[in-house]
Amino acid sequence: MLIALEAFTVGYLSKTIAYPVMIVVVAMYGTVSSLRFKMDRQRTYDIIALMAVIFVIKYMATPDDPRYDELIPSQSMGFTLAQYVLAMQSVQFFLKRRDDRLPFSFPGIGVIALVCATMVSRESGHRSDVQAMCVGFAILSALYCDASRRFIKVVPARRRGRPIATVLVLLVVGSLGWFMASSMHKYERHVERLVNQFLQEPNESTSIGFSESATLGSVSLQKDRNSQQTALRVVSSVEPGYFRARAYDTYENRKWLFNIDGRATYPQGSVPSAARSDTHTGQGFRIARNTKPGTQKFEVWPDVDLGDTFAGPLRTSWLYADARIVTVDTYGVMRSSEARSGVPYTLLVSDARQASDKSVNEALPTHTQHFDDAEISLQRLATPPDWALKNKQLTDLAESLFKECETVDDKMAATRRYFKDNYTYSLQVSPPEQAIQEPLKWFLLEQPSAHCEYFASGTAILLRMAGVPCRYIVGFVVSEKNQYSGEWVARNEDAHAWVEAYDETVGWVTVDSTPASGIPDESSASSSTQLYEYLRDEFHRLRTGWQQRGFASIRATLKSMILSPVGIALISIVTLIAMGVLLRRWQHHRHVDRAAYTASTPIVEQLQTARQKLDVTLKRVWRMRLPGETVDRYAQQLANGATDQHDPLSEAADWYTQYAELRFAPNPDQKSVIDIAARASQLTTVLRKRVRQPDEHQDNV
Repeated sequence: MLIALEAFTVGYLSKTIAYPVMIVVVAMYGTVSSLRFKMDRQRTYDIIALMAVIFVIKYMATPDDPRYDELIPSQSMGFTLAQYVLAMQSVQFFLKRRDDRLPFSFPGIGVIALVCATMVSRESGHRSDVQAMCVGFAILSALYCDASRRFIKVVPARRRGRPIATVLVLLVVGSLGWFMASSMHKYERHVERLVNQFLQEPNESTSIGFSESATLGSVSLQKDRNSQQTALRVVSSVEPGYFRARAYDTYENRKWLFNIDGRATYPQGSVPSAARSDTHTGQGFRIARNTKPGTQKFEVWPDVDLGDTFAGPLRTSWLYADARIVTVDTYGVMRSSEARSGVPYTLLVSDARQASDKSVNEALPTHTQHFDDAEISLQRLATPPDWALKNKQLTDLAESLFKECETVDDKMAATRRYFKDNYTYSLQVSPPEQAIQEPLKWFLLEQPSAHCEYFASGTAILLRMAGVPCRYIVGFVVSEKNQYSGEWVARNEDAHAWVEAYDETVGWVTVDSTPASGIPDESSASSSTQLYEYLRDEFHRLRTGWQQRGFASIRATLKSMILSPVGIALISIVTLIAMGVLLRRWQHHRHVDRAAYTASTPIVEQLQTARQKLDVTLKRVWRMRLPGETVDRYAQQLANGATDQHDPLSEAADWYTQYAELRFAPNPDQKSVIDIAARASQLTTVLRKRVRQPDEHQDNV
């Protein structure tokens, strides 16, 4: 019933049928069948390891389900682990044990399957169902432990207290299961409220990360949510820098909005060779039509959900991705329903500003068809909000700030200098009640400490008051480098907001006015963390390559890993460990299992070798002989530990008694010495198969 409930839970939450049904059928057959296999501990470990290898191959070979991409490392891994645990439990039905009982730890293994199954589904409607399943599992586990108990019976079976105690235990266990099933949900809500309380202004929406609108707290919540979690990994010969995830053009009601639709882009027949990737499959999409293909190449591995976005730098000209349609909006942001975490893509970026191109069409991407449309778009990007134009303090601030500026570059430099000289960075922003209606006005006039979203928004407002077209951008700053893999890494804490302004002489330019302490830099994680992330990411790269390109990708990935410094170090360590293990086994074999006992071997050496061999075996299956403990005393302890006269421990006690007589005899018989040595070898074989059982006399106390 336990394994049936677990299989039903896995099948219900993952919406699969075949595998759970197969597990239940196998368990039912194992219950009614007398087919059992006797296995020693080493053989059992071998089966567990073999099953683990099979499920690892299954995990690598099976493509990710788009539903399972919200957790790290992935929901697919949780689903595979749940299947593996179910398979391990089904094997238990075919192992020979005393009284044909399943192990006492059977429900504990089932807990792993249940937890992994709950990772698969994130639908809120499943909450009550999961709670009911957890309660049922807790009750069945309590009944299982009661039926499988081997401890002292406190209440006899026929006493009235037993059913009462059983009912009370089941009620307590069921209540505990219900509480544990719902505690994570309650904890998650509590944490979310705490984060909103400290990081978000009152009456502000709770959008997190990159969505259709951006509040003055979205990026900050992204930075704080699992701050050390890897968001992007980029393979590049140069530092990637600013990676755009969203671009907004209109600020109203305390949030940034985007009011222009994009265009659908389809795969191109001819793709520049530089845009293609040797590590993943895909198709080429031309993103910018009026720019050169460029020479900077970035292979991007997204590790978090970016809202169906292909994050990339400004001036991205080509995208090579596993998608059928890509939508490119007016400001060059690339989106597709097939863009998801864990699936890589490659970008080709123009690495030089087109100083000679002063056309307005370069200001917008490139797919703008009419000059008049481009002029209207630029005019909208250069128009500040009405509340800024009507506030005399802000107009005076803008006039004094830009009075000596002649070019757009001068205005951008003046804006950056103003914020970095007069403001400080802080994630804790608490506008007063009178500033709730328009926190940006309070920020520009009162000069409080704030985070990047305030600085980027303030920069956009001031530049627009100076007539400079600009747009609000959110994304990541990729500047950390993993010392083992050479990849560039952006974490959640590297989420950032900045501005892109338009200069007729050079086109779009990145403007970041956030003080230096608030701009993500090259500060990296600890060496151990980077090593773990390197090994984890290489496994993910190997799995993705297997799914997309088969053995060719695996060979290339393994070759790069082996030739890397980490690979060489790991191979050296494994080789040294293997040599040490083999040397130890050889020495042990040479010390214990020497050549056959013959008359030419000294009698004392024969006896000592046989005793040492038996000592080592008893140390593993019972206990070692303590320092200073005599052979006679050890033999007495063995006899006391034996359950009956046929117990191998009893035979071992007789052997040690006979050994003591021969060892200290004046002239021991050579034939007797050879016989006792041979008997030691036989006892060693018997003792290794011995399974320690509790004393039946103690069970009946």
